[in-house]
Amino acid sequence: MIGNCNDINNMYRVFIFNSLLQLGLSPSCKGTYYLRDIIILAIKYSDFVNIDINLKELYIILANEKNISYTKVNSCIEYAINTRNEIKTKTNFNNIFQLDYDIYFMTAKSIINLIVTLIYNTKSVT
Repeated sequence: MIGNCNDINNMYRVFIFNSLLQLGLSPSCKGTYYLRDIIILAIKYSDFVNIDINLKELYIILANEKNISYTKVNSCIEYAINTRNEIKTKTNFNNIFQLDYDIYFMTAKSIINLIVTLIYNTKSVT
C-alpha cells in the first residue's frame, strides 16, 4: 500500500483526471469523477504485486463514502465510458499507455488496471 489516502489524492488526482480526459471522457459526467476516485481507491488498496482489483468492492467503498448507491456509481461510470469521444481515445491511447488501442481496453476494470499499472511503473522508475 502507498501511504495514506491524502498523499495519494494530492500526488495522483490531477494526473488521473487528465488521463481520463485525454481518453475522451467528459469532465461534465459524474462518472468521470467517480472513475478517478475508484482509481485512487485501487491505488490505496493495491499491493502492486497482483493488480487484480475487485471492482465491486471498490464501487461499494466509493458509494458508501459518497452516500450514494452502488448502482449509481456503476451506471455513471459506464455512461462516462460509453459516451466518451472515441477520436480522442484513439489519438491519445498509445501516448498514455504505450499500447495499441483496442476497444477491449475501454471497460472500467481495464482502464483502472492500466492507470494503476502506469502509476506503479512511473513510481518505480523515479
